[in-house]
Formats: sequence, C-alpha cells, structure tokens
Amino acid sequence: MNNKPVNNDTTPKISDEGVDCVDGVGNPTIIKRVDHPELGYYIQTESRPHGTYDVAYSLIDDGYIGDETWVKMLITDRGILPQRIYTDGDGVVCSIGKSTTDGKWYGWSHRSIYGFEIRSEVKWGDCAYMPANAEEFGQAYMEFFTDKEWNINQKYEVNVAWNDERVKYPDEERGPVGVYITADYTNDVPNKKLRGTQYTTWWPYPEKWGKGAWVAETEEDAKQMAIDFADSVS
Repeated sequence: MNNKPVNNDTTPKISDEGVDCVDGVGNPTIIKRVDHPELGYYIQTESRPHGTYDVAYSLIDDGYIGDETWVKMLITDRGILPQRIYTDGDGVVCSIGKSTTDGKWYGWSHRSIYGFEIRSEVKWGDCAYMPANAEEFGQAYMEFFTDKEWNINQKYEVNVAWNDERVKYPDEERGPVGVYITADYTNDVPNKKLRGTQYTTWWPYPEKWGKGAWVAETEEDAKQMAIDFADSVS
C-alpha cells in the first residue's frame, strides 16, 4: 500500500502560527493545528466566513475526516486510521480505513459503516456487491429501480447505447453503453396518473466490473470490499 507512514512520536504537535490559506475559493484561515500521530489524525482550528471550527484530517493523506463526532465514531470507538479512496475530484473525504483494534478494513459514509476482514463474504444484495458483468448489472439495477408491489413485467436489456431512440435523456458523458430497464405500473398504484403506463430508465455501465459474489482471501481483498461498500453507500 502507498500509505504515508504515521510518525511514532506520540506527543501532540501544536502549531498556532495562524497561516492564512484563504484563496478566494473558500479555503479557511488556519488558526491552529494539533497532531495526534499515535491515532493517525490532526485537528485543525479553521476560521471560515460563518464561524470558527475544529476539523479533523488524516495524517496518512490529509483527507477530510469531519468534526469531533466523526473522530469519536471512527477513531476513538473503532480504532480506525481514516484515509481517502481517491486522490482527486471528489476524493478529498476519508471513507475507508483499517482498524488497529480489530484489524478490519472499514468503509463508510454518512449513511452507514461496515468492516471487512479475511474470510468476509459479499453476497447478492449486499451494499458491497458490485456486478461482475452486464447481466448481473441489469438484474441488480432492475431490482433497484422497480417496485415489486406497484410494477409488473419488469425487464432489462443489456448493451443499449446512450443514443438509442428509447433513451429519454441521452447524455454521452454518462457513458457509451448501459442497461435499459422497463416495467409496467399496476392498475392500483396509488398515483392514478401512473396507472397503465410504463416506467423506463437507462443506466450506464461502470468503468470497470466488480467481483460479484466473492470471499476475501487477502488484506487487499478486505480493503477492496471496504472501498466497494463506501462507494455504494456514498
């Protein structure tokens, strides 16, 4: 792994030089920083237009962790060393990390958190389940987008291009090929306007396929499950 090693010196490092980081894009003025190297994070006191806040960041990759509530949930309670999945775009927030308490790799978002280890298993329907091919993708997204109570004749078609005439809102930037899903509304669906009509949607394939149902055999496998879980619940 390409993690930056955590300093073994457990003495909190304090800086209160008041470094001005305002650049016109919303970055704060840093009033003070306190490092907690034994726990893999630092607290930064930041001045923003609406007030002053204490914010936690990862010592591994400077990823955003959150406020003291997140520090307690992730670090104090579970011993997790938070880190980012991605290093660009929307990847500034920490959403995975290995626990020094139970050895599991955790993935999380504001919705949920779950830990994985060697011998952890991902099954169909789990949050960490990532389709391994087009057929699995079609089945999974058909189940996600349609309702068992108010839809009938649910179907999906794989390998449908973004500019197919059936696609209501064509947008090539979403992806070139995907799955086309249809389902009929029942005659007793509560919304009377939908009765007797058909629901349709098109969804692009991911950039790469997942592993479907599988079992973690290595630490890297457990980490990948945590990544898949975090991506799913984000």
